[in-house]
Amino acid sequence: MFKGIIEDIGTIVRVDYIQERDIRVFIRPYNVSFLSKVQLGSSVACSGICLSVAQLHSEYFSADISQSTLSVTNTTYWKKGTNINLELSLKINDRLDGHFVQGHVDGIGTIISITKINSSHNIVFQTQQSLLKYIVTKGSIAIDGVSLTVNTTSNNTFSVNIIPHTWENTIFQYNKVTDKVNIEVDIIAKHIEKLYQYNTKL
Repeated sequence: MFKGIIEDIGTIVRVDYIQERDIRVFIRPYNVSFLSKVQLGSSVACSGICLSVAQLHSEYFSADISQSTLSVTNTTYWKKGTNINLELSLKINDRLDGHFVQGHVDGIGTIISITKINSSHNIVFQTQQSLLKYIVTKGSIAIDGVSLTVNTTSNNTFSVNIIPHTWENTIFQYNKVTDKVNIEVDIIAKHIEKLYQYNTKL
């Protein structure tokens, strides 16, 4: 479990193919101090994807990504030099400054516009209808692991506002139009839908 508050930015330094279609990614955090908090088997949210640390070195760590994860995330676009958001798993005594983020990506979104408005940036995303039904104005959403509030919604798009601190401390600063992002909708919305479906069958 995570809270969507990014702790560091990492860079992909290598991608290896293992066990047919699975991959192993090697990630170097910008700040070496991040690695001091990581152990073998630790859960790390990598641009919103909960991955387990498979190897740990002095300057980087590695994690394995299965075909099932590759099929629903933007990891197929990851290559040497790709920047990703990093967050360590939530501790019991941590403050919940964002919202509960599981690290289970629901799908991919595409950036269709980035507009600077005063000191902030407004980003509009397009995604599949199956996800849009869970995305509501002023609701919570995780984009590449960042806890954000939905600004507006339409038939096939939604937008968020990125404040300067978030812009400067996440990979949003590197994003451009057409980039693919990982989306995790609010788990509460999915639970409510499931309960409703169950009750209507009774």
